[in-house]
Amino acid sequence: MKTPSPSKSFPQASTSNRLRLFIMLLSSFFVSFQAQAQTPYSNFDNPLFIPDTLSTWPPGTHNSIHLNVKEGSKVLFPNASPSNPAVPGIPFRPADKLPINTISYSGANPNNPGILGPTLIWWYGDSVTMEIENHLHHPTTTHWHGAHVAPWNDGGPHQVIGHGATWKPSFKIRDDVSTMWYHPHLHHHTMEQVQRGMAGMIITKNAADPVAALLPHDYGVNDFPIIFQDKYVQYDSILNRDTLNYCCSMGTIPLVNGTWKPTLKVPDKGLIRFRILNGSSERAIALSLQRGSDPNNLIPFNVIASDAGYLVKPYLMNSAAPNPIGNLSQTLIIMASERYEIVFDATGLNGDSLFLVNRRDWMQGNKLITTFAGGPSYDNPGCYSGNYPSPQPHPEYMKNDPCRPDTFAGWMVHSLDFDMHPMPILKIVPVNMSGAPIVTTLPSTLPSLPAPSLASASVNRVKTLLGTNTDPMAPPFSIDGVNFDLNFINDYIKLGDTEIWDVYNSSGVAHPFHVHDIHFFITEIQNFDADGTVTDIAVPPYMQGPKDVMPVTSNKDNHPFSGTLYPQVKYRLIGTWEDFGIPITTPSLADDSYMYHCHILAHEDGGMMHQFVVISPNFNGTGNPEFMPGDWQIFPNPSTGILNLRGICAEESKVEVLDLMGRMVGQSIIPPINEHQSASIDKRFAPGAYMVHWIRPEGRSTKVWVVE
Repeated sequence: MKTPSPSKSFPQASTSNRLRLFIMLLSSFFVSFQAQAQTPYSNFDNPLFIPDTLSTWPPGTHNSIHLNVKEGSKVLFPNASPSNPAVPGIPFRPADKLPINTISYSGANPNNPGILGPTLIWWYGDSVTMEIENHLHHPTTTHWHGAHVAPWNDGGPHQVIGHGATWKPSFKIRDDVSTMWYHPHLHHHTMEQVQRGMAGMIITKNAADPVAALLPHDYGVNDFPIIFQDKYVQYDSILNRDTLNYCCSMGTIPLVNGTWKPTLKVPDKGLIRFRILNGSSERAIALSLQRGSDPNNLIPFNVIASDAGYLVKPYLMNSAAPNPIGNLSQTLIIMASERYEIVFDATGLNGDSLFLVNRRDWMQGNKLITTFAGGPSYDNPGCYSGNYPSPQPHPEYMKNDPCRPDTFAGWMVHSLDFDMHPMPILKIVPVNMSGAPIVTTLPSTLPSLPAPSLASASVNRVKTLLGTNTDPMAPPFSIDGVNFDLNFINDYIKLGDTEIWDVYNSSGVAHPFHVHDIHFFITEIQNFDADGTVTDIAVPPYMQGPKDVMPVTSNKDNHPFSGTLYPQVKYRLIGTWEDFGIPITTPSLADDSYMYHCHILAHEDGGMMHQFVVISPNFNGTGNPEFMPGDWQIFPNPSTGILNLRGICAEESKVEVLDLMGRMVGQSIIPPINEHQSASIDKRFAPGAYMVHWIRPEGRSTKVWVVE
């Protein structure tokens, strides 16, 4: 058979079509060549925005600070172009230069951008009335993250500010020198509102601070707020993500102070202070400071403060190149909502370009997509695949999104495995500034808050951070296997008590664990291998200061769903509950409860949060009660395998024991008991972690029990 020639079998492109195709290919090549000429360090041309300040100055007075919550807009990428795309590897989109719809806090200055609110400066010992006026069409709240205030002033999920309402909490500032922040805390909507711009820094000062003048302290000159966030930008120009997408809440665009690819000019003489807040929804950063684009040319810096105040002395970091990510003592890991203050010397660096760099956008327990078997695809569009079902498919708008995770560039963005090279987040240019204040020497010691002694602790609580693969539509993370209930108090704490909390992470990912009301200290880190081996890990010096967020990492090599009952990592904190005890037997949930939760905002919105009440020792005139209303204890905890309970129940009740896979491994009927009695289950349990449900007439409550 004669084979027809191609010229007769298939229509040929016309000359004009061939020319058009050639021009398109040439244009594509030119744009691609331009893009390849760029590096992650290119085009840091946008001046870093420094938020305005609102202060309670002068000290010793009662002041009011008014904040409006309102909608706004902001052009995120003013210098985006085909050669400078908003996301590396993603073609430039004209929509990138359009304003983004935002919501934010605004103070007296109408020039504040649509992202971030003013920096609040509070003076220790002052009294202040904060006025939060809600101009949104939906409710919100405002939480003073890190502040030691009464529960009704805390701004948690119960203190809802409705449309058109103004919330006016008044309180005395009891927090010493520290860097805190404020943000919404509306349950199920925290991530959405923070992503869209609702956040701001709080700086607390003390007129009696003995080292204030010895440190850089001129705001916006040698003392700078550095608020790192990442945003996920949808095609409809809304800065949010589907809040039901619990496991993938990291953004695609890094911002500092709401500025994309920012540059900051600093004095070229003396010390510079950065107050660094990781205000991201999820992303952890591993921080370094380097000269130019060479990741081995590091600039040393000192860490001087953590969440709630000064360290005991400055801690030198970044002195060896490169810093091993696995060495916590030489890598400043900052998880979501943590704050650290660093100081570096800009003397002699005139003309250099320095970069604040995220050395590796992945850390143990933070690589959410590729940690688990399989990978995402649009046909199997879960954040996790393989054996872990997705709680939420990618929304419809992502079908045509080049950033969606099943494209290579989108996978790079969404899995955030940027360990191939450091990712710069802020360019710093030391320049001559005549008249700028100069601080040249750090004090050798700092006035850190004292840590309570371990011997002073009267209670040891156990909390376990869990994942689940039993219900594909359920929130995948919880505390003690119990999700948040606005109408249930999980813990009762006696005023004045010092407590130890052992927080075990058996979820397979890292969690920043935040406790409202108090400042605590991290005293111990232990790693548990699947074979039962326990390894003590030294608490890095920069983590030994006062904290309100504990960065609970995980041992990724011990797969959370491998069937093992061993916890992966244990972090221990100690803190004292002072002030604001509730002198009633039935606290008001709306006014009297504080939260503790994971500060990955999607996890928090998904229910990885509990609440506690601080009870005054003399409530109801009966002195110190052995048990709080409805409370009960497992003793000892951890134990050697026998389950012992203490509590009060006037009727017959039931106890169920489940392993971390949700399998029933023991149960018993408990006869009525009072405060002078205890109950036991006549069975010895194997080493591991268990969820213990005590089912009483008033309802079911759960605690985690560890058998060693």
